[in-house]
Amino acid sequence: IRRPDLSSLVSSVFTDEIPLGMDVDLTVNNRGGAKFNFDQMGYTMMLGGGRVFEGKTTSAEAGPDGKSSKIRISTDVPLKESVKAILPLLKGSAINYELKGTAAFKFAGVDLSELKLPLNKTGSIGF
Repeated sequence: IRRPDLSSLVSSVFTDEIPLGMDVDLTVNNRGGAKFNFDQMGYTMMLGGGRVFEGKTTSAEAGPDGKSSKIRISTDVPLKESVKAILPLLKGSAINYELKGTAAFKFAGVDLSELKLPLNKTGSIGF
């Protein structure tokens, strides 16, 4: 959780919706032989069965061996919608999450312009 971007705060004046800044870091490991470069990822995040945010990121930090990348999803989520999604969590219940998307990679020395791989990570968040 972080402070929202200035542009989101300015637009909240007109929409009457206060944003909540959120960053999610994913680590992608490549068990194959070729080094890879992360290109981009489109994603949708669901909490408790409801869509919380979606978008596209190109922000990634490659590991020193070229076989891993840390991908950062940075987004501003409307606070009202966020509280609705995590209300069961605040009441002491666990909530399910699902991160779906498609990640695109480019491999050095391989004659593929781009390789797209599906992403589907599910789990439960609770205290």
